Amino acid sequence: MNELDCAFPSLPGAYLLVLAAAQAATIRVGRLGQLDVTPGCYLYAGSALGAGGLRGRLRHHLHAAARPHWHVDYLRAVTEP
Repeated sequence: MNELDCAFPSLPGAYLLVLAAAQAATIRVGRLGQLDVTPGCYLYAGSALGAGGLRGRLRHHLHAAARPHWHVDYLRAVTEP
């Protein structure tokens, strides 16, 4: 576990993830199809009510997912927290 992981409690809760896109990109988002990402900030509101709580969910979102699960995972591939 790194020091960033320790900053988040493993309790359930809600969170707001701020993602920044430095450049334009077009991504495919699951069944939603293509999405044009323009440079700027994106906000994602989520809840972490399952196992691992906030720590587990934020750990997932802070790294680009090898196998995207949530729609935000696709956006995360072309943005930085």
